[in-house]
Amino acid sequence: MKCIKCGHTVESEALHKLVAEFRGERLEVQVAVRQCSHCKRVVLDGKSRRAYHRAVSDAYRREHELLTARDIDRLRRNLGMTWKQFAEYVCVGIATLKRWMGGEIQTPSLDSLIRLKADLSFAQRAADDLLVRLANSSAYASTVEAVTPITTHRRRPTIPEVWTAVDTDLALCA
Repeated sequence: MKCIKCGHTVESEALHKLVAEFRGERLEVQVAVRQCSHCKRVVLDGKSRRAYHRAVSDAYRREHELLTARDIDRLRRNLGMTWKQFAEYVCVGIATLKRWMGGEIQTPSLDSLIRLKADLSFAQRAADDLLVRLANSSAYASTVEAVTPITTHRRRPTIPEVWTAVDTDLALCA
């Protein structure tokens, strides 16, 4: 293959460090590409262009603590699901999942959804965080205090119990 810039021979594929600018950030990736032996121009064919795009996307994902394509595939395999089953399970379309695997970057909210549905340790940490937030919530705490006298055991009050507590308080005042 000849270089389109200088006409010299293009070397066979080898790993090269390339710098990409993506969403305003400079990312360094390592990709197998061809390079001109004379002018050092990098040649990206279809295969290496896809590999470069995916490498840049995954570098961005790592930088922003998002699941990489390999991470998503690992989670799917751990659940023993096909791509279609996994897409349905995490509530996204199969086309969306394929785009993510090809290099499109998922939003942080969809990344959290995937983790909640497919990563037990992440889901447990999220549940623990929710319990702490509920315990610290003044609305939740005041509901529990209002209902505590009429309940006989410790559990989260139901809506009918909250209304009963309010009705009882109003009847006592009348």
